[in-house]
Amino acid sequence: MQNLEISIYKRPFVLLSILFSAGILFSFFNGELYGLSVITFFIASFILLIWINNYRRPILGFVCISICCFCLGIVRTSNRLNHESITSFEEVYTDSTVVGVTLTEVQPSQKKWIKALGEIQFIGDTASSDRLSVPLVIFIEKSNYSPKKGDKVLISGVINEIKNKNNPGEFDGESYWKRKGYNKIAFVRSHEIKRLEQGNSNWIYELPSALRIYFASILSKYLSGNELAVAQALILGDKGLISQEVTMQFTNTGAMHVLAVSGLHIGIIMQILMKFFDLFSRYISKKNALITIIVIMWIYALITGLSPSVLRAVFMFTILGISQLSGLNYDAYNSLFFTAFVLLVIDPLTIFDIGFQLSFLAMLGIFLYYSIIRTGFYIKNKLFQLAWDGTAIGFAAQIMTTPLSLYYFHQFPNYFILSNLGLMATSGAVLGLGLALFALFWIPWLNLFIGFLLFLSLFLSLKFLAWVATLPGAVAYGFHLSFWVVIGLFVIAILYVVLRKNKYWSFFLWLSFLILFGQIIFNRYINLNKNEICLYNNTAPVISIKIGQHIFCMYSGNDGVREKANLLVTSYQKYNPGVVGFYNIAEKNFDINIEKHHVSTQKTKGKITIHVDQYLIEIDLKKEKWIDEINVSNSKKIAFNRKVDISEGAVTIPLN
Repeated sequence: MQNLEISIYKRPFVLLSILFSAGILFSFFNGELYGLSVITFFIASFILLIWINNYRRPILGFVCISICCFCLGIVRTSNRLNHESITSFEEVYTDSTVVGVTLTEVQPSQKKWIKALGEIQFIGDTASSDRLSVPLVIFIEKSNYSPKKGDKVLISGVINEIKNKNNPGEFDGESYWKRKGYNKIAFVRSHEIKRLEQGNSNWIYELPSALRIYFASILSKYLSGNELAVAQALILGDKGLISQEVTMQFTNTGAMHVLAVSGLHIGIIMQILMKFFDLFSRYISKKNALITIIVIMWIYALITGLSPSVLRAVFMFTILGISQLSGLNYDAYNSLFFTAFVLLVIDPLTIFDIGFQLSFLAMLGIFLYYSIIRTGFYIKNKLFQLAWDGTAIGFAAQIMTTPLSLYYFHQFPNYFILSNLGLMATSGAVLGLGLALFALFWIPWLNLFIGFLLFLSLFLSLKFLAWVATLPGAVAYGFHLSFWVVIGLFVIAILYVVLRKNKYWSFFLWLSFLILFGQIIFNRYINLNKNEICLYNNTAPVISIKIGQHIFCMYSGNDGVREKANLLVTSYQKYNPGVVGFYNIAEKNFDINIEKHHVSTQKTKGKITIHVDQYLIEIDLKKEKWIDEINVSNSKKIAFNRKVDISEGAVTIPLN
């Protein structure tokens, strides 16, 4: 127990943040224990005060601290979710009711719909009714009214629960928004919204956005197209101009973290600033330089939108700077968990943010594995050693982030080392040149030279990624990990660092890893070679027929339906990889024979029939939505002979 006590005192926030996180998760999935948690928290706090005044039993203090942190996580999360307001809203609201909403965030968009976040504060056309605080996701049709943060508006559009269509591999919007505290969504036409009061502009809140727009205008003078889009994303954290093609290139090469402002960018900018202030060491002390850098980094974090990964990096650097200034000891693990603890106290739902999770795990992986990997090889050449150091950091981060990436995205970039090595120099150059351009854009000729170098760095980066993305087997799809497999991999990775010198434990951990790895590969093999029919939950008919590694996507409709079919089958491919072919069954009939399977379609007046082996799918085109009437029969009377309901999600039918 004494060793445990010493360990807790040395790194207290490792324990505190874990227990607080456990309370958050418990409250999120079991929100009924708010009152009991408050009572338990005060009792444990009272016992803790007695223990502090009469320090005799360390185990009592340890238990009380644990209970306090756990209960605090429950209470903080319950307050954040505000269940009572949502319940009151459900009791009063009907589809024809007008609601008053305050816009809390508006995202600029070039598309037809503007995405905004808000809070429903009253029901009815006046604010005289009971006050509410119900979070709402709003998509507002573009019109003469330009919504702004802080606007108070009346909305007459229908407010619905956020629900998934439950198609395979499709984005889980329901969980995504729920974990941000949002359960309601509204699509509001231009005639369904009326501004009651314009938001009061506060220069403190408006300044970061104004600076971001100002710096973006500087970049637009020297860049255009994909280079401008990537520069704004990489330097300013604004991904609004990024095309789907560029996003896929970064995703498939394992370089998506470069595109989003994260700890990597913060680290590079800090190094640039440190080198800059070293040039003026005669005129500015190390202390003042450090304070200036901390201030600049917080301003930069504000400009880029205060994402959890940026907050984590800047906060950790601030702690490091304060430790250096005050002469205190700096412990990397304690600082990492302290940062997580503070961010979760501010907003408990940050724990569900994928960027926060990946950023935290990447840093934890570097702390755990970097020295182990780096010392695995000794290289005399300084240049190669520098390259190996960067590779070791990438490997260390990948160890802890790969399980979570496979869990969320179902794919693995096989050439992530190559892409990260290639972008190691160019990303630093882009950030450095971008900062230089902001500082020196007013100097003629020099600004053109810096702008050209910035364009060249971005151009080469995009060309390099495009080349990596076209390499054979650039990305592997079909990974479908369970939550417990992910947890098992994390436990093995952490225990290995502690127990690797014990040959028996080391053997057991390697064996456990190989078993889990084998299960992952076997499941992927099953997904690759699966034979099945998938009827998608969509307003127009979209069906995919997977035979081995071939996917036949059949749809009935215009180009809009074709585009939607492409999105549906692309999501399906994440789970069940294969080469896709598209067939518009409304235009002509098809007859396909492949691997002992037969697929044929036939269109008659008001009906389409699809034969897949022994199955017959009948689609009634007279219905407004194809989900209203789908009949699937089986000539062998084995699986189906009924009307299929896909209104709650896609239906899959296995083929023998």
